[in-house]
Amino acid sequence: MNPEAGKTDHQSTGKLGPLVDIRPGEWALVAGSFFYFFFVLASYYTIRPLRDALAVSGGVDQMQYLFTATLFCMIAIVPLYGWLTSRIARRFFLPLVYGFFIANLLCIQVLFQSMPDSIWLARGFFVWVSIFNLFVVSVFWSFMADLFDTNQARRLFGVIAAGGSAGALAGPFLVRTLLGDIGISGLPLLSATLLSLALICLLWLISKDRKRQFEDRRLDPSIPIGGSIIAGAKLAVSHRYLTGFVGYIFLGTLTGSMLYFQQAQVISDHFSTTEEVTAIFANLDLAANSLTVLIQIAVTARLLGWLGMATTLALLPVLALAGFAVISFAPVLALVVAITVLRRAVLFGVANPTAGMLFTVVGPESKYKFKHFADTVIYRAGDSTGGWVFAGLMAAGAGMSGVAIAGMAAAGGWIFLARWLGGRYHRMRERDENLP
Repeated sequence: MNPEAGKTDHQSTGKLGPLVDIRPGEWALVAGSFFYFFFVLASYYTIRPLRDALAVSGGVDQMQYLFTATLFCMIAIVPLYGWLTSRIARRFFLPLVYGFFIANLLCIQVLFQSMPDSIWLARGFFVWVSIFNLFVVSVFWSFMADLFDTNQARRLFGVIAAGGSAGALAGPFLVRTLLGDIGISGLPLLSATLLSLALICLLWLISKDRKRQFEDRRLDPSIPIGGSIIAGAKLAVSHRYLTGFVGYIFLGTLTGSMLYFQQAQVISDHFSTTEEVTAIFANLDLAANSLTVLIQIAVTARLLGWLGMATTLALLPVLALAGFAVISFAPVLALVVAITVLRRAVLFGVANPTAGMLFTVVGPESKYKFKHFADTVIYRAGDSTGGWVFAGLMAAGAGMSGVAIAGMAAAGGWIFLARWLGGRYHRMRERDENLP
């Protein structure tokens, strides 16, 4: 780790003073990480509006099947991922992940041009994008947790997350700007180009990381991670800290899925063509991601110091509870969209960087095996469950208000787990306790 990491907070805060605390020796790695995340999320957000539009055009009442298909595909893929990570060194494996998805995007580009009206291609694309997003973002944050120590993570993860937020602005902006020229079938090629730039940044960071000396050989990215993805699932029931994190992810994605379905329903009621809905989702992404950047610039870097880990983790669940309470009384387009935009801004601006810090007190197996298991299988299990809860309540006649009340109940449990995880994290740091 760089020699400046141990300096006290009043030393060498860098030219940007109170806004960020980047110290000598850290600027290059932070810049590389910033642009790496920028291109990852720019790549995703050029195809996300199309994914959502194709799902809505196929019928909101069918979307829960897409979420369930995503879950089953994830369950099938995760063991293969574990097998590969146990045999390939991290510095070689991580670029392979991105290279694989770039090749996928190029194939999808060809398929969209040759079969533009295929409903099964549209459904397969939804599932693929949902898997793509979780893999590339999970790999990113796992690599960041290896690249920076706990103290650096507290100071720098907000800045690095802002790179992703800037990319999340660039993606929908490019969609809005280029959609009329390249059409929806040209978006996968644009995404592949941006992801290739992310791969270049990753390779550069790995080249810098190779110069580090590791007291603990398990942290050395020149060796495989070891074990299998099943080890990650076993860790989930072996350590209360990780079990709590499973619950935190599950309830977070369940409530997010329910809100996503509510948004899809009201948009479906107001708009019709795929191109129109794609543009609408791009505008929503742009609004949410613009607010995310403002939050990260003004709040994220200092929020942990003001509130502490437990309260900061609980901000998003509290917002979800309040949002569902509002929707239960007035489930109208403007309110649902506004709450969705605000929720996503807090998710990416505060919750994700904070949750990433939870893994600075665990070792490589938990970072790569458990975290990947949680961010894929558990994440999509929450998504699927939320979709079926929405579909079941709507079929039973509960309506949007009934869905909102169920969301409030789930958000209450989510708040409890967020507080517990934050407290446990602080106790582990105080005792210098680390999981394997």
